[in-house]
Amino acid sequence: MRLEGAGAFEYGFVQFNLHDGATGAPHPVLGNREVRRALTRALDRPLMVSSVFDSAGAVALGPFVRRQWTADSTLRQLGFDRVGAERTLDSLGWRRAPGGMRQKNGRPLALTLLVTAGSPSRMRFAEMIQEQLRQAGAQLRIEFLDGRALGQRFARHDYDAVINSLTTGLSPSGVRQSWTSTATPDGFNTGGYSSLVFDAHVDSAIRSPNARDARTHYRAAYREIVDDAPAVWLYEPRLRAGVNARVVTGPLRPDAWWATLPRWSLVPSGRSAERASSGASR
Repeated sequence: MRLEGAGAFEYGFVQFNLHDGATGAPHPVLGNREVRRALTRALDRPLMVSSVFDSAGAVALGPFVRRQWTADSTLRQLGFDRVGAERTLDSLGWRRAPGGMRQKNGRPLALTLLVTAGSPSRMRFAEMIQEQLRQAGAQLRIEFLDGRALGQRFARHDYDAVINSLTTGLSPSGVRQSWTSTATPDGFNTGGYSSLVFDAHVDSAIRSPNARDARTHYRAAYREIVDDAPAVWLYEPRLRAGVNARVVTGPLRPDAWWATLPRWSLVPSGRSAERASSGASR
């Protein structure tokens, strides 16, 4: 038996709710773009991903995965910078009170994070996020819910933040259903992220007559949403498949591992596919 990298079309993130679920007004904390950016920079995402997945995960770069043809690994990220994050929060009036936690005009910098109960990886992420935000002076309460209760909270837009994930496909156009203004308030974009610039680039990308122009618009859209920080882009899992040592598979597609099945082969008994491949390369 050996392990083959199968990749993945999934990315995980902390979705912020930019509005008050009861009134529709801007969220008193997360409605501010600079606060969201500061909270993102207060989190050491590489440390969290390596702690949860070891080498079987990578830090997410935005609302896409590296396997998609529009992926942009050169995007400027909101990297870990707790000192800079605290400086921003200070400048916005969120200052540390006695006891170390921040408040502004008597309101504590406090949020609730919804997490799917029974998911060890998400529970671990939640605990680390809670501790790292505490060090920056922000209080985070973790609330574990089953899928039904979580769906009800989504429908009511009754949350501050939630750990979520999306499975994409080969086409990047799914970002329209996930993050554009047309996907809110009744679509997946329950956090209410809205950017005319982002929407325009996504629409132009989908309508582009050629791949070059489409890639240009998609990457411009990614830059906009990463800068606006409606979510903390957490992780991409690197899935692996166990394969019998005698089976030669070739590269496995993350969206359809069986797609190349007609080209699979078996090496003679007593030999391994790895040795056979090594011998062929010589």
